[in-house]
Amino acid sequence: MKQGRTFDQGDALRGATAPLGWQGLSFKDIDQSRAAGLQQSIAWICAGLGEKENDRSFAALEHAKLSRDPSMAWLLSSQYLLPLQFDPRWEELKRSMGLAADQLK
Repeated sequence: MKQGRTFDQGDALRGATAPLGWQGLSFKDIDQSRAAGLQQSIAWICAGLGEKENDRSFAALEHAKLSRDPSMAWLLSSQYLLPLQFDPRWEELKRSMGLAADQLK
């Protein structure tokens, strides 16, 4: 982290992936004290990795929801989460947050 800057998600992800690049990303490597604010980013990465990582994506989004992560405000507009919209859990997540189509009327 650079002096004079506050911790941000980019710093954490760069630090966690620097030794091996994105392919070497290990969720165990991310400092758990900082992980609470990274859940949306973790979900983005997992969604981008494909269907086999959807469980991790939804677990991260659920954690972000429960911790009231402000980044969840962009849940519906995040292009990085588009691959998850074909999973039935997507509608369950939206409904649990009051964001289902019938709840927004």
